[in-house]
Amino acid sequence: MRRRQRSAYVLGTLCAVVLATPAAATVSPTVLSAYGAPVSATIPSSVLGGAVSLGVSPDGATRYFGTYGGGLYKTVVATGATTTLRLPDFNGNNMLGLDLRPDGKVLFAADQAISARSVILTSLLPIAPPSNHVIPAAFAFDLSVAPDGKHVAVSGGEAIVVVDLANFTSKRISLQRTVESTLPVATLSYGPTSTQIFFTNGADRVERISSDGTARTTLVTGLSEPSLGAVDRFGRIYVGTSDTTGPLTGQLLRFNGDGSGRTVLLSGYDQVDQVALDATGSLSFLATKYVGQSVSRSVVRLPLRNLAPLTPKVTAVGLGRAAISFARTSAAQTSFTVTSSTMPARSCTTTGLSCTVTGLTHGQPVFFTVTASNGFQSSPKSTPSQTVKP
Repeated sequence: MRRRQRSAYVLGTLCAVVLATPAAATVSPTVLSAYGAPVSATIPSSVLGGAVSLGVSPDGATRYFGTYGGGLYKTVVATGATTTLRLPDFNGNNMLGLDLRPDGKVLFAADQAISARSVILTSLLPIAPPSNHVIPAAFAFDLSVAPDGKHVAVSGGEAIVVVDLANFTSKRISLQRTVESTLPVATLSYGPTSTQIFFTNGADRVERISSDGTARTTLVTGLSEPSLGAVDRFGRIYVGTSDTTGPLTGQLLRFNGDGSGRTVLLSGYDQVDQVALDATGSLSFLATKYVGQSVSRSVVRLPLRNLAPLTPKVTAVGLGRAAISFARTSAAQTSFTVTSSTMPARSCTTTGLSCTVTGLTHGQPVFFTVTASNGFQSSPKSTPSQTVKP
């Protein structure tokens, strides 16, 4: 029987992860066309206890992960190099949750101690001794810093604890178990406006609750050990799942903010968890593959790819103006800018698939290129249209 590594939020005895030399993948990860090929870095066996939490810098260049036993490491995406950032004495406590403030300079870790649960604040630039702040919770499984940087939410067993980062006062939102939610809150993430918190129960569902503790709603059911990673600026939800039916069936999923629009972004691992979103719109996560009794654990980045739109066409020409149409190359593209080859350049921007460039010089030859935005980054220029004389 294949050995499974359960996610960090599982109740009960926490056992160290056995890391082995990664075996050759039998199935390559498959990726949605809007995203580039995953960039993977194997977590070395020198990482004591195994990675159980993940945070990513705003530019996506560096990932930080915590372990059983309190170790903190970083991995540089471009090189895959993993180094020890610090190994503080947390008396065997576990860094089960990890996140960065929007400024990228301060790390918060949820700490499952024997006698108390804490939010641990540590400056990364430069590294400073940790500062512990005890929270009223039975457990501390995961945390999420609000987009405004003023609060941090911690999944605390049958409650969510919201901590004010100005004075470290805390508020406990009770989440008593019900028939519909048979496990305590496991992983969570703030929504884009800091007024809503999305969370999973670790078994099969994603729920949403207002940050004041009201208006609780079930959004998605029927998932396999979901690990809620992030909610982006458009309100879309990113969830990792684990294998329960067969090999290599863990997935990285995306949903709309209301739970609709299930999209598989990536598959090909046994387990995808601790998903983190950076400011470029790219996703980082911890990925697990099992081969017999061996475990291969990696930290992976799925870069958001914005392809150039298809070659534009000039559909009409008038005095000092030209109408241009084009086609998107990804459903993620939301706006487009058409630019003329003239000096100075003339342009038009639209959320549609055509627009008219004005202010052109009569009789001067001109062609056009188009770029697309997906809300996070601009695409390369398209190949040029035909040349016309308005």
